Amino acid sequence: MKNACKRGFTLVELLVVVLIIGILSAVALPQYQKAVNKSRVAGYWPTLKNLSEAASICKLEKGSTCNLEELDIEVPTCKSLPGKSTCLYGIGAYSYGGVEGTTMAWVSFGDIELGVSSSGRYCADNSTGECNKYGLTGRHISTGLYSCSNIYALDSTSN
Repeated sequence: MKNACKRGFTLVELLVVVLIIGILSAVALPQYQKAVNKSRVAGYWPTLKNLSEAASICKLEKGSTCNLEELDIEVPTCKSLPGKSTCLYGIGAYSYGGVEGTTMAWVSFGDIELGVSSSGRYCADNSTGECNKYGLTGRHISTGLYSCSNIYALDSTSN
């Protein structure tokens, strides 16, 4: 009498499959989280660009830096990033050597700041590594102008 064909998988085969799935997910999950964080941050760039342009126009009309209430633009509600307790918009101009420089807009989440100026976009993180966590690394900028210690130009239009 012939032995009947056994159907199914052995325990070892199932363990190998589970191990392969575990390794693949361990590799893919951090990249997925970085992509999700980067997409959350991407929603702020259009708002910051609009704020920066409105601040520049207001400064030209008034002759001095304006505050958010003086802008002819509706400022959307600031929604904090996951794990961050604060979310504040701001506008202003930085100075260098006593000369007022370009107008800029930013959003601060405590230990990370995203900003837009006429020079391009930047991310500042006070050496916490938060910019990298959100996939926002770029050319490092000299920190003499800012109080932050790590600032990365993301798409600077000037060198």
